[in-house]
Amino acid sequence: MKWCTIFSLSIVFLMSCSSEQQDGTKWDYFYGVWANKNYELVRTANYSLLFERDGSIISSNLQRVSVKGSMINLNTRVKAMFNNSDSTVMLKAKDLFENNEVVIQHPMTNNLILTDKNCSIKKISGKILLLEDGNTVEELDFKNNELRMKLADNRWETLFLIEKIEMSEPYDMPKNVTEDNIGQRVQEWQLGTSYWYPDSVYWKVDIGTNKHLYTFTMNNDFLYCRAARIRSNNQGSVFSQNIRLVVRGENRDHGYICYMAENNYKKASSDIEIDNSKFNPACGIAYDIDIYWSLNSFKDGEILLNGCYQIYGRNPVNKDDDRMLEWIAFKRY
Repeated sequence: MKWCTIFSLSIVFLMSCSSEQQDGTKWDYFYGVWANKNYELVRTANYSLLFERDGSIISSNLQRVSVKGSMINLNTRVKAMFNNSDSTVMLKAKDLFENNEVVIQHPMTNNLILTDKNCSIKKISGKILLLEDGNTVEELDFKNNELRMKLADNRWETLFLIEKIEMSEPYDMPKNVTEDNIGQRVQEWQLGTSYWYPDSVYWKVDIGTNKHLYTFTMNNDFLYCRAARIRSNNQGSVFSQNIRLVVRGENRDHGYICYMAENNYKKASSDIEIDNSKFNPACGIAYDIDIYWSLNSFKDGEILLNGCYQIYGRNPVNKDDDRMLEWIAFKRY
């Protein structure tokens, strides 16, 4: 399998954009999970992660978002492209902290463009437009919850809001756990945008909403991009991946997985209905793409779930946790 070798990456992310946005900016209208049959987009105050299917190719790209007054910068920092026609993978990434230098160089990446868009916002009746050099690149119909996006080949795609996101100020997540609030605690503890960056060849960005979990993870022998639904109750969690892009091995030559639900909108927008009879108290069990993680144990500040061949820990974070990049408000199901 062809592959682009990951060289050293450094990571940092912008601080939360100012809550004192000028009237008319309205970037918060864009916060949410958006989808159609072939696309899924999660947007927060500072990040944007897009999954796209175009024929045999499924790609994922992570953007950093910066809001200054009435101007918005959408800067693509990393993009991965999986091609099901020949099982090849391309990856291109910038230094995520200091500058725009491309830190992954390979002929295969020449066709991958890491865009950098400086957009202004114009509000008209019932709509908000993102304009680049005076030309509309996005059109948000906030009355009907529809987002039209102009793609690189000048095609337009319409995505539909499937989950509204509200940002939150940092806070200390509650730690007390009882038999009656296990599901609520698991749901709340997964919220927000976070990163893990233990060394120069590994970094992991997670975005957790009240109904969905996203990741873009890379290291020297692993690439994993995912969109999933999740729902928890007092017996455990049901985790259902509707998009899964994976490749493994030092030479990136095995473990290739490239999957998006045939009708991604239908899958991503549907609520998970938990069947408690499917929880196995001894282990996690997969039913097609729905994985039942059963409760293993709990105490204040920690909930353990039985995953597939491993135990998953769930813990609250506090407002000073340096892994947290931004906070998303908790909403009960």
